[in-house]
This record gives sequence, structure tokens and C-alpha cells, in this order.
Amino acid sequence: MSTFDSKSAADPARLLDSVGRQILRLLQEDARLPFSEIGRQVGLTAPAVAERVKKMEEAGIITGFHAAVDPAKLGLGLTAYLHVTAHNGRCDPVRVFAEEQPAITECYCIAGDRDLLLKGTFESVEQLQQLVDHLLKYGSVSTTLVLATYLPRRSLG
Repeated sequence: MSTFDSKSAADPARLLDSVGRQILRLLQEDARLPFSEIGRQVGLTAPAVAERVKKMEEAGIITGFHAAVDPAKLGLGLTAYLHVTAHNGRCDPVRVFAEEQPAITECYCIAGDRDLLLKGTFESVEQLQQLVDHLLKYGSVSTTLVLATYLPRRSLG
């Protein structure tokens, strides 16, 4: 019997053994990598890799497969972080607003001096300014412009 069985789906620790972490690393580096190639690298058959991936999806460890896109190639050459201190600490109205804005790519409720941290990609400073102007009705806003990215998205696990 394999050390990985049907009970493993309910146990994230078993899913995230050394082989599971290797599979996650490989998928994060290239989500299009065939299960046969992943299996070759981790010492499993393609069906065994497929089973592991399915169980990680069912457990919510893998939440999706995504294409990495260069925003600048889409005409979105300006990346900014927006720090929001919401009126009376009310994050939900800002979250709802952020969800409606295509330029906002990430939104976090944070601890510290500010209440929320938003990340966005913009065509221009004018577009960023318009968004900031709209955010001001929810609280105070400060921005941080990204000048260069030294460490692009890295694999977890």
C-alpha cells in the first residue's frame, strides 16, 4: 500500500509532505507542466500526480491555475499600492468599491496605521488620480508607486 492513501485528502499535512511540496513548486513555476513530467521529477506516475493535485484542489490548497501576465504589455505600465485609512475603520465599503474596479488587482485588510492595502495597475497617473479621488470618500489615501520589480512572484511551499 502506498504511503499516500484516500485519508490523505482530509489531512493537509499529508498532502504537503516533501513530494506534495515539490509538486506545488513545479506547478507554480509552470502550471502547464504535464503530470508525466512532474511525476518524472518527483518519482511518481502521472496518475499518482493527478490524484495528488486533485486532492490538493479539494482541500483548497490549490485554488486555481493562472497565466502570469506582464501588465506593461497590456498598456498598464504604472503599478501602485494605495494605503487607505477608512472612516471609522470601516473596511467593507472600500472592499466593495475595490472589487468593482478593474484596475485594482489585490485588496487586503491590514493591521497597523492603515486599514487597507490595495494594489493596482494603471494606464497613466491620471487614471490613478481618478481612482484616488473616488477612494477619498471612504477615508484618507496615500500612494506608493512601483519603480522596479526586483522579485517577481515566487513559489510558495
